[in-house]
Amino acid sequence: MPASSDKNLPVMIADTSDAVDEQHFGMMGNEPRTCLGDAGMDKDVEDMFPRDPSKQRKLSQGQDYTEVGAYDNVAYYMPALSSTYVDALEGLVLPSRFGFTAEDLQFTNPSSKLCFYPWVLYSGGQAAKTPKLAKRRNWLTNGQHDDRVTLIGDSGGFQIQQGTIAFQGMPTVERMLRWLEDVATHSMVMDFPLATIASGGVDIHVQRLMREGVEMEKLSKTLGFDTGFLACLFQTVRNNRYYRMHRKVGATKVLNIIQGRNERESKFWFDRMLQFHFDGWTFAGKHHSQLAMTCRRLIEMRDLGHLRQGQWLHFLGVSTLRVGVGLSMLQRALRSYTDAKDIQLSFDSGSPVDVMRNGYEAVTGVDMDPEVWSFRSARTRQDAHDGDHRPLNEIREKGERSFDFKRTQTALGVHLTLDDFVNKPWVGLTGEQTRKLQQVLLIHHNTHAFFEGFRRAYRTLDDRNILERPKELMCLPALLDGVFTSETPMQFIQDAERELNALALAKV
Repeated sequence: MPASSDKNLPVMIADTSDAVDEQHFGMMGNEPRTCLGDAGMDKDVEDMFPRDPSKQRKLSQGQDYTEVGAYDNVAYYMPALSSTYVDALEGLVLPSRFGFTAEDLQFTNPSSKLCFYPWVLYSGGQAAKTPKLAKRRNWLTNGQHDDRVTLIGDSGGFQIQQGTIAFQGMPTVERMLRWLEDVATHSMVMDFPLATIASGGVDIHVQRLMREGVEMEKLSKTLGFDTGFLACLFQTVRNNRYYRMHRKVGATKVLNIIQGRNERESKFWFDRMLQFHFDGWTFAGKHHSQLAMTCRRLIEMRDLGHLRQGQWLHFLGVSTLRVGVGLSMLQRALRSYTDAKDIQLSFDSGSPVDVMRNGYEAVTGVDMDPEVWSFRSARTRQDAHDGDHRPLNEIREKGERSFDFKRTQTALGVHLTLDDFVNKPWVGLTGEQTRKLQQVLLIHHNTHAFFEGFRRAYRTLDDRNILERPKELMCLPALLDGVFTSETPMQFIQDAERELNALALAKV
């Protein structure tokens, strides 16, 4: 997901003459976000950092996001951490002038000077690609976490279809299951996703099943689904059976999965997953954007007793501000109208890493214009920054200065300067070592900026901020109330399908 809507815009660095305009386009220090005179509301949306950068650098501990009011009863963003980032922190030594260490770059470290964010996702598709890699442990996979940490483990099905993991049948499923049980609080089943059907990524598995005697073409004609869809479904069922038979109960909470590119596929897939009584569900495919399809599955889960206390629902591979707020609205409806009074929703993406890869860009803030609602970023690697020792937080792109643009200040953005990201070796380091460090630091900054961006978007869940919502989200709470209170919910969904899909989580 690109963080900036226009990559051709040149970057402009703030100057002191702009300070008087700060209140009109950004956020400063502990300045309240509302004019309502509501102390509780102001506390929920206030900045996380002191106004004075020198005081920020002296903080002994970073922001604890479990104590942030805006994160109460919302869908959690789970950054999909890359193995490049996770592995790089092992034994990493940073220049002493930074005032923080590699341990402070660990998001799940409650003692970090930068921030403590306990909701993350890590994929076995990266960390357990081979039997040798699956045995390695590091700060994220050693299982020694604060009790507040939720680590969702992905099983690597997507990497199998990409060809970066060799699928050897149940030995591969066994390896992933044991890795997940060792490292994750919640784990996805090893599904075979539908995303690579069109590109031919599933063809090898269709052919494998045919060699095993499965009459794929005949079943395709009989059932009315393409062979790629059926191959993904059949292999996922096989893998689920292995999980059910061989899992260590209590080692990790297993999340079943629903795939589907349309309502018919979703329903057919879901009906065949009901035989597996796991600990929660993951929604993949088009479920994050076709909300009517998702609501149908949720009503069926409710009526079949599959929405219970302590359950977790995860939505794969999406992290727009609209989706974060929309799923939070869905979570609140589920808590209000079903037996799952403490159900938790979450969603993930690797967008902060993607932003860094897009020309060493740093997330600068969020454009909260209801017609936009997106993250913005600016390129850091510029010769013009050579010798510029202003904080990274002061970089911004030209065109961002609107009333609705809100800067996402990060703790790391106070410690680092614009000069730190110029394309030149740091003292005592080679050019390659410097580039790797710059990448790691930008990933942390961008990820923290996403936490802050969602914090700012979550404040619109308060009805007093309803006019700040995009039109897609204006009517969503009322529609969801209708879905879960209707005596004929399926008919309600059918009647409101266009509105649910067009006005809910559009523009994903």
